Amino acid sequence: MQHDLPAHWEEASLADLGWLTSGQSPRSEAVNRSSIGTPYVAGPEQWDGREVRIDRWTTDPIRIAPPGSVFIVVKGAGAGKVFPGVHAAIGRDLMAFTPYKPLLPAYYALALGDQAQLLISRARGHIPGLTRKDLLELRLPVPPVTEQQRIANLVAAAHSRLGEANEFIRESEVTAQRLQGALFRRAFDGRLTEPWRTSQANRATLATKTSATPQDEGSASIGSSTTRLGRFGIALGPKPLADVPPAWAWTRLQDVADMRTGHTPSRRVPEYWDGDIPWLGIPDANRNNGGVVEDTARQITDAGLENSSAELLPANTVCLSRTASIGYAVRLGRPMATSQDFVNWICSVHVDARWLQLLLLAERDSLRSFGKGSTHKTIYFRDFDEFHVLLPPIEEQREVARLLELGISKLEAIQDLLVMATRTAEELGAAFVRSALRGKFTQAVPEGEERSSLLGQLEIPMEGAPRRAKGSSAEGSASTPSPTAGPLLLTILTESGVGLTPEQAFRAAGYKSDEVDEFYRVLQSLVSDGKAVYAREADLIRAVR
Repeated sequence: MQHDLPAHWEEASLADLGWLTSGQSPRSEAVNRSSIGTPYVAGPEQWDGREVRIDRWTTDPIRIAPPGSVFIVVKGAGAGKVFPGVHAAIGRDLMAFTPYKPLLPAYYALALGDQAQLLISRARGHIPGLTRKDLLELRLPVPPVTEQQRIANLVAAAHSRLGEANEFIRESEVTAQRLQGALFRRAFDGRLTEPWRTSQANRATLATKTSATPQDEGSASIGSSTTRLGRFGIALGPKPLADVPPAWAWTRLQDVADMRTGHTPSRRVPEYWDGDIPWLGIPDANRNNGGVVEDTARQITDAGLENSSAELLPANTVCLSRTASIGYAVRLGRPMATSQDFVNWICSVHVDARWLQLLLLAERDSLRSFGKGSTHKTIYFRDFDEFHVLLPPIEEQREVARLLELGISKLEAIQDLLVMATRTAEELGAAFVRSALRGKFTQAVPEGEERSSLLGQLEIPMEGAPRRAKGSSAEGSASTPSPTAGPLLLTILTESGVGLTPEQAFRAAGYKSDEVDEFYRVLQSLVSDGKAVYAREADLIRAVR
């Protein structure tokens, strides 16, 4: 490794520290979500950041990760990701590392996770992948077992505190979203500017200003049940009948703003494209939602404008996307044309463009609900003929826009701080783990105490295969392999030719799930007698001919 470790720590390759099981996916027809068979973990999508979700099972398990293992993602976009394993069948996207006793799985989950970036850099291929060799060559710190436990406990406690902090951040984000909703409601129902209205010295002057706003008195079916109301201040259909603040009125938007559409010149005519006229498309609105568009990804020529239904719209036109991505609201920073995906309003002296844009932004969810269509929702252009807004006087619109922008900027600053806090919490957690794994929190060995090698105490059966812990079985026949078990297993290995994985040999010899220890005792006996060998990198057991 590239960093110094405490003097009483050791270092070793993964190959010397445990058993690596390569996953193998069962047949798709053998996988179910009905709790039938063996729990099955296919890949990293079943790790939710806290625990492995068992949401599928298999009746044909091929590779089973033993208890106390650590899962490593070795294929796909998640290659290099590490998380604590469970006793389950595993798919080909995973390998399971099982530390030899007395090493602690919780510690090695941390140590392997610390190597994630190195593993990611080693992943190769069109579909990124890691080999057994990539993993087995990893060098990891080996502190005393007591230190491993202490580090695991320290990190668990730190993660618990960071989890509490992240939960507070998430709650704060929800609160900020609610505050924004409350801000929009107060802005568009008149409460936000109520002090402003009260401060106006001359109500008659205020009334005079509002008298110039068209009121759409001729709308039919006032208060009709066919009217679809938005959350704050829009309606689709006949004009609503509801109490409104003084001098406010439900007004058909088309009566106070010139409604225009857009168009796409023929893409088959190269002369229509790559000119000097900006042409607003959905990607431009997505990128500039809530703001002012100055430049667009595509431009059209004068010929494209003249030979299509596209129009050159003036600066400050308010554009609303009305097709598949309903609800993007932008203003034009300079004259440009738009695609037919937009409905556009050129505001009269009665409408402040910024106020209208803010209202449309606030009502995005409502606008989406107004869409029609089973696959791609669309608000048809003709539907906007009966599009109403709750319109304040122009001076109050400007005050609403000013106060809203001030409030939104403060909420955005809070959200930026929450994002920064989340990132800081993640960085602190990672830094804490790194420091712990470098021995920064280690306890010194007391003066005169012997510093024995932990690597020399590892239980390494069959040069790499796990077995029952020393002293865990009774003396006598219970710990002695059956006289026929060895020859049978050796025959199976010999007949296989190229060798078998431990799982394949286990199944081929007819062992039952509660006979794992017996299987490994027989295997260890064959290896000890020189009748079988284990090829670690290939994960195969072969008979010696």
